Amino acid sequence: MFQASKVFWKAKVNGKSITLSTCIKSTKQHCIMEKQNKMLKERNFVNDVRSIIEQGRKMAYAAAGQAAITTYWNVGRRIVEEEQAGKVRAEYGSQLIPMLAEQLTKEYGSGYGRRNLAYYRQFYLKFNNWEILHGLVQNLTWTHLRRILYLQTYKL
Repeated sequence: MFQASKVFWKAKVNGKSITLSTCIKSTKQHCIMEKQNKMLKERNFVNDVRSIIEQGRKMAYAAAGQAAITTYWNVGRRIVEEEQAGKVRAEYGSQLIPMLAEQLTKEYGSGYGRRNLAYYRQFYLKFNNWEILHGLVQNLTWTHLRRILYLQTYKL
């Protein structure tokens, strides 16, 4: 059975007499329902915040991935420019990538080793128009692009 009672308070605020009232519910079931409602609201709130965080993380990962792709393309572009030194084609046997890899791995780690620098160079050579590339690869990761380069190279 549900029971409720009213409690009244009288107070003066700025010289005016006001009456405050509240409903006190005295059943155990009601207290349990209130507690469950509060927990449900808290859980919904926490889940909403979790969703915001997860969405932010996904956006950050995507932005970092796009920044990496831009960096790799520009590194590849710079390697090709240096190799060709204003000529249409590079000279055979250039030691540019091994020298660059040796210098960069000391400072930036294995992500700039010989193999990766060769990938960056190949990436630029296959997609040398940034405007077209940017339109094509907005939703691709570096792993996707390396796979495309592999497939183009070996035509599997």
